[in-house]
Amino acid sequence: MTLKKKPAPKARPVPPMLRQAIRDAAAKARKAYAPPTLEEIDEALAEVATAPAPASPRIPAFASLSLPIDLLEADADVFRRKQADYAPDGPAPRAFTLRMDAFENFRFSSWYAARVCRGLPEDDPRRAAAILEGVKISRLMTVGLEGTASNETIDDTLSDGRNYSAILDALNREARAKG
Repeated sequence: MTLKKKPAPKARPVPPMLRQAIRDAAAKARKAYAPPTLEEIDEALAEVATAPAPASPRIPAFASLSLPIDLLEADADVFRRKQADYAPDGPAPRAFTLRMDAFENFRFSSWYAARVCRGLPEDDPRRAAAILEGVKISRLMTVGLEGTASNETIDDTLSDGRNYSAILDALNREARAKG
């Protein structure tokens, strides 16, 4: 006896309303998972760029800045003001062999710390204290005791130097006690 195959049932046509609902759901799903278009990105960037920056209680001077470029320009202004205190234009002192330039304080403080910290391990915290002390010495060399500074008084620089020396002394005593 052979079995006769039953014919497959005829597919019922999908009603037009259901077909439209399926299309709408598929379009909604595609949109939900699709990356934004370039136009959507441009609109979002324009909205962010024109929105006022939120007020910052920690940095009130920057509360009016709305774009990263404004912040960078403000940073550049601070750099130019401070550079005058740490590395002015002019020839290097004869007794000192490093050249004076915009990064003279970094060159001097790294040279100073390297000399002071000869033989110490690279991760020794005394190196950090020596670099900070070197920055203050460099500033004194640049501005001088009788000079005028734009951002910090000479008394503040001398005080900072004493504090960094005290920190270096404390770290050195601690290292010697450990053996």
